[in-house]
This record gives sequence, structure tokens and C-alpha cells, in this order.
Amino acid sequence: MRVDFGLERDPAKRFVIWVLLAMNGAEPDLDVAFEDEAEREAARNLLDLVMSARGD
Repeated sequence: MRVDFGLERDPAKRFVIWVLLAMNGAEPDLDVAFEDEAEREAARNLLDLVMSARGD
């Protein structure tokens, strides 16, 4: 999946692959994964939501 993430050019598909990687603890750092600040913020928000739902 990390190779797919690196090769994917569609921002929406990259985000979905990153989410799948994050759910398995294998995501790249946000600064590396997303050039756009809005995408980094969306990823942070998603992680916050998941962590709060899991009770972490």
C-alpha cells in the first residue's frame, strides 16, 4: 500500500490510501504525505476523530 500511496496522483485516492495505512499504523508523516495544508489538517482531524471514538 505504501508503494500505491507513493505512485498515486489523485489527491482523493491518496488520502484514502493514507487513511488505510493510518488505520494499520503504517502511515507516512503528514508533512511527507501531503503538500497541501488543507489535506494535512483533514488528516489530523480524521485521526482525532478516530482516537476519540476508540477512547484513546
